Formats: sequence, C-alpha cells, structure tokens
Amino acid sequence: MKLYQVKCSPKSFEAILNNSKSYELRPTDFPYETGDHVRFMEWTGHVYTGREIEVKITFITRGNPLPERLCILGFKITLIKGLNKTAYFVV
Repeated sequence: MKLYQVKCSPKSFEAILNNSKSYELRPTDFPYETGDHVRFMEWTGHVYTGREIEVKITFITRGNPLPERLCILGFKITLIKGLNKTAYFVV
C-alpha cells in the first residue's frame, strides 16, 4: 500500500467530506493502484487549510474513453483530520 498526498479545492473537499463525492478525476501523475491511499489536503489556491481527508482507493478507471493522462479513482474515506478532531473509519 502506498500513500499519495494531493491538493484538493475547498469545493471538492466539502463534497468528499459530506459523502456526496466518492470519486476523483486525477491526472496519472502517480502509479495509483487499488488498495493505495490518497490524502486530499485542502488547498485554497494560496495556502493549505490544515484539513485533510485520507481515502482508500477501491477502484480505478483508466483508458477508453479517458485520455491516457487521466484516471478516475473511486474511494472510501478512512481518515478525516483538521476539523478540531481526528476521525478514523474502518474500510
């Protein structure tokens, strides 16, 4: 299992936090695999807010119809940090 740290806009961060978004369209800048973890770090465009969500990748879509440089990551939340508490989830 690998852990990747990536920036996340406040809008996407809130959608993930509220469980209304369980996927992310990402550039294939890392060799993502099912079972790996991604830490989304909220980024305002100028600073990190300190809020983080860690997820476990449950599926990956690559290839047709997506360009080679993109993939879709499906995930489940495993950790939330920076909301005045830390919460862990069993996946």
